[in-house]
Order: sequence, then structure tokens, then C-alpha cells
Amino acid sequence: MKVSYIMEALASGELANLNLAEDRINIKPDKMVIVLRNINRGLEDLHTRFLLRRANAYIDVVPDQFEYIVNTDDFIEILDVYVNNKRLDAYEYGLGDVNKFRLNNKLGITDDLRVEYKASHKVLTELDISLDTEVNLPSSYLNALMYFVASRLFAGAVNQLDGDLNEGVSYERKYQDEIMMLSQQGIDVDGLNEFNGFRSRGFV
Repeated sequence: MKVSYIMEALASGELANLNLAEDRINIKPDKMVIVLRNINRGLEDLHTRFLLRRANAYIDVVPDQFEYIVNTDDFIEILDVYVNNKRLDAYEYGLGDVNKFRLNNKLGITDDLRVEYKASHKVLTELDISLDTEVNLPSSYLNALMYFVASRLFAGAVNQLDGDLNEGVSYERKYQDEIMMLSQQGIDVDGLNEFNGFRSRGFV
């Protein structure tokens, strides 16, 4: 979905009563950065909770080295490790810190080492508003994103229609309910490695 679609959905819905939207159609130009900042925070939270994006990191093999680090800006969690395009079984490596892993077998300089990981979203900027960038978010998560943004913005502003100071708390509750609903429907795959052996056999 486009950035403009998310903005319009917020302007005509959750943010219609705030001084951020005009005519219940568009976010005011001078308020877009504020809204975008909270959209980014919401996308970050959703990508941390759910497996919404996968990415790969190709790591240089160092002879006689067993421990490696995934060092990418969008890294959240290791999903799988591949050597020469073969996915390693759980007993063939272990996890230490969040972005570290240890191989149980020594690799040679000609071996190819790749890590598939859960990745965060691309941070949206003002340029993305101008370009109307495509946001990689399934439509089933849009309500959750809107509730998240509303909860943050209403927490710091009074509803312009009825002065309800608890509006932010109400949207926070809606957000948590939406997260629970998505999880119960099986959309949540965040725990796909929960019983993988390397989680229970970490290294120091």
C-alpha cells in the first residue's frame, strides 16, 4: 500500500478529530512529518512482533573461526543459517547474543555462508511522502498500524470534539486487541523458531 493510502486512512478515520487532518480527507501538510514519525514507530513495532520481512546477509568466512555476527541495520532476529545454500539443522549451530551465532563445524575459505533473518521495515522519510512510496505492509495489519499511530498522537493531544483525555488509552487498548486477534488467527509467525534447538543451546 502507498504512503498516501495510509495517510488518507488516518485522516478520514482515527485522526479525523485532531488538528492534524483537514476536512477528514488529508493530513495537513505541516503535520505530515509528525504523523510519519509515528507511522515509522508503528511499523517498527509490527515488524518486531511479526515476521513481515525476510532478508539475507552474506558473511565472509574466516578460516578457523566458529563465531560470526550479523551486522545489518535492519536486523531483528536470525531465522536460518545456510552453508553453500544448504540450510543447517538445529544441531549444527547455536545462538549467543541476538545477532551472533556459532557454527559447530569449521568452514573453509571457499565455503559460502548466508544468514536469513527477520528484518525491520525501511524507515520512511519526507521524500517517501513526495514519491508516494509503496509500504511493504499486508492489508491485514493496517488497522493495527492506525490504532498504534492514534494511540501515540492522542496521548499527547486533546480530542478536538469532546476533549476526551483518555482517547490515547482507548486506542492503545484497541491496538493490543488487534495484535491479539492477528496472533490468534495464525498470522503471527514470530515464534517460528521457538522450539529450534539453537534457542535452547546458546553459547557464551
